[in-house]
Amino acid sequence: MKKYLKFILGLSLFFALTGCGISVSELESQVMDLFNETAAEEDLELYATDVTLVHVKDNQYEGIITISDGEETVGMDISVLFDGESFMYEIPELL
Repeated sequence: MKKYLKFILGLSLFFALTGCGISVSELESQVMDLFNETAAEEDLELYATDVTLVHVKDNQYEGIITISDGEETVGMDISVLFDGESFMYEIPELL
């Protein structure tokens, strides 16, 4: 019985610490994919090569998106709101 309780407690602790949502690296990948899809739809000659995010608090993430036009590559600040299912991002330098 003790083994069973330890297993349940350990499993509960694992899910409490890791959560059941997507990981930050998965969110980074999805943000980069959406940026690239949107840029292609708008016929912009820009593409993201990397996104790095840090969880700030609640549903807020901040980081750097690396964007290239084929000749020059720059890093820009990015803010992301993620509710567990969908997200939106803002790149202030591109507004």
